[in-house]
Amino acid sequence: MKKLLHALMIGLIPLSLFAQSNDALPKSWAFTCDREGIIELKNNPENYRELTSVELDGYGKKSIWKKLLNQLSMLPNLEEVTFVSNGFVEIPKGLNKLKNIKCLSFKDHESLDLKQLCDELIAFESLTDLSLEVNDFRNIPSNISQLKQVSLIHFTNTELDVED
Repeated sequence: MKKLLHALMIGLIPLSLFAQSNDALPKSWAFTCDREGIIELKNNPENYRELTSVELDGYGKKSIWKKLLNQLSMLPNLEEVTFVSNGFVEIPKGLNKLKNIKCLSFKDHESLDLKQLCDELIAFESLTDLSLEVNDFRNIPSNISQLKQVSLIHFTNTELDVED
């Protein structure tokens, strides 16, 4: 499992400390979903160009999510995105800009609409791994079968109703 450097809820830790050479740039990073996170990404894109994995923690306004996802879509090597405890009821605007990611995870999203998520992810041709952990899903929607590109779906700590 990849190790993530975690930024506390106070904002991003400046990556300039790690950016002495290309080898020193981090591959994984945890962002808090706030205005400071967007500013850091926008003002210092060279510090993040090697990122392959990001974890997005916490709540943010819809406008913040749209801007943050837009900034993330400019990272050429980004393959894995994990959303943690973001309070999503619906998919954030701008998620569709991350179509080149291979692994997508949603952790602790009790009100997320799984049917809407599946509808959105049909267009993600590179997506092969979908992880849904500690979510309040009760049923698997029929449109999940349209995610033909996804070879692995993880349902962890989710109470699903199973028909006999």
